[in-house]
Amino acid sequence: MRLRMTILVIVAGILSLGMLSDVQYKISKQGCAGSGCHTYKPGFMSLKKQDNLRVKVLPQFTAKESAISAELLSSDGKMVDFQEVAAGKDIVLKAPNPGKYKVIVGYQLAEPAWDSLSVTLAPSMINIPTSRYGTTAFKFFPIHPNPVTEGALLRFLLPEESFVQMTLFTLGGRKVRSIYKGRLAGGLHQIHFEARDLAKRPLEPGNYLCELRSGSRSLVQKIVVKPRRAGSAPTVAK
Repeated sequence: MRLRMTILVIVAGILSLGMLSDVQYKISKQGCAGSGCHTYKPGFMSLKKQDNLRVKVLPQFTAKESAISAELLSSDGKMVDFQEVAAGKDIVLKAPNPGKYKVIVGYQLAEPAWDSLSVTLAPSMINIPTSRYGTTAFKFFPIHPNPVTEGALLRFLLPEESFVQMTLFTLGGRKVRSIYKGRLAGGLHQIHFEARDLAKRPLEPGNYLCELRSGSRSLVQKIVVKPRRAGSAPTVAK
């Protein structure tokens, strides 16, 4: 009896690891999910803390002439705010609670670049969590980068807790693989997608469809997969 229970526990553990590695792995490389589309260039951004748990991203030098995207990550790596603005527009990120956060910014100079900055937001006179997207929005932000060589970031917004499925299809509707499947809380989410099939082989170059489904609602975006660079072998952290 004891041997049978031990075997069952081992089998269940193997199965759960397989399910998790299939849909929840993260690429260890930084910058656009390891795609290499952006070059790390520090010193072109600074941060200014504001009231009500907000932080303003201040571009420096020629970065002022660039469109900017920025995401605010909590200490456990969860994306809590995301914003994209045109050149010359203010970009202000909003935190849900006091604490330590990381800001990841992407911008375009002679070539795409990114930087990472840290900030600690202390309690102020007003600490009211706010959302720029409201409480009823179901949104699938543009996939970045796209075209994809190695990996991409899939960002989306849920109005409430729900069961979520992200699936990759061919243009003809054939299922290629499940990217994510599970319950998620309402709010912003980010999934690191690696351009590989279920057997971890690089996807064939071409056009695909990525469907985000939550209950009866669904949103679809096209993903263009380009050939990988020679000698490219991204690692996967499970």
